[in-house]
Amino acid sequence: MDMSIELQQMKSAWQSLDRRLEQSHRLQMELLRERKTSAARRTLLPLVLGQVALMAFGFGMIVLGVSAWNGERRDALVIGAGLVLHVYGVLTMAGAGVTLSKVLGVDLTAPVLEIQRRLIALERWYLYFGFAVGLPWFVLWIAVWICLPGSGVENPTWLVLNLALGGGAVALVLAMRAWSRRPGRERFGRWLDESAGSRALARVRDQLGELERFERE
Repeated sequence: MDMSIELQQMKSAWQSLDRRLEQSHRLQMELLRERKTSAARRTLLPLVLGQVALMAFGFGMIVLGVSAWNGERRDALVIGAGLVLHVYGVLTMAGAGVTLSKVLGVDLTAPVLEIQRRLIALERWYLYFGFAVGLPWFVLWIAVWICLPGSGVENPTWLVLNLALGGGAVALVLAMRAWSRRPGRERFGRWLDESAGSRALARVRDQLGELERFERE
């Protein structure tokens, strides 16, 4: 009888200890998740502000483009440059808005694997959008110069030479990116991607990866 009571007491003690360990583990998980998600929000904040600034920049390009093709200077070169800047500004604002909605749409309270999946998709979009916005500036600065009040391009050789140099720079960057995608060059490819602006998203994935590993353990 006494043995049965002792076994029952031991069983009850083990169950109580197991509940306490489970509660402790759950509390640790909640604290870790809160710490990692807070760090992720801080990491994503500059990206959010960057997209807001990019939208403002795109609006500035629209204003400059409209002032050029709708102003007093009516030659074809100025009108064409103004239209190019106008279209670029619209596309930049739209792309920055899409990126901003994708960043704000990442639910950091969702399961870690779901967050990681969304971040991978966002990183892919952000990378290609960054190239689409940044690469044209090798030649787009020429359109800005043409559209600026009081400026002008009177030397066709200057225009052709700078267009050729800018186009060559674009081709070189694209060739480097294609080369970095070949087997054995993954490290250079990651560096190139991070240089294009995806470092913040990679940091967030690493931060949440620590949480995922802790959950598995």
